[in-house]
Amino acid sequence: TLDRDLLDGDGKVLYPKGFTFNPLDYVPFTGGMVVLDATDPKQMKWFKNSPYFDNHLARLFITGGSAQDLVNAFKRPVFYLTEPIATRLKIEAVPAVVVPRGKNMVVRIIGDLETWIDD
Repeated sequence: TLDRDLLDGDGKVLYPKGFTFNPLDYVPFTGGMVVLDATDPKQMKWFKNSPYFDNHLARLFITGGSAQDLVNAFKRPVFYLTEPIATRLKIEAVPAVVVPRGKNMVVRIIGDLETWIDD
């Protein structure tokens, strides 16, 4: 739901405040989204060993650490998770994976990393 009028290039209202829409109706979201704390070595190890590491369609968002360091190391875009996105997707713990399922977004918290990584 828009919290303000969305204007076109000429300043005319394209979509009014209060307009409700599903972004998945307009924008494909292939690859999903991975959210992690780049300052946590266990989360970084999990990510590097996950199928998402080589999937550059999966968007990488971080809650801590340096995005630029990861851009340089991984040769892929890295974004900071903002509070509005975290709130809208109800991301309460990381690492998390967000994928589309039909017209909905499904958030999966990875949980106990010890079961995902081999030491």
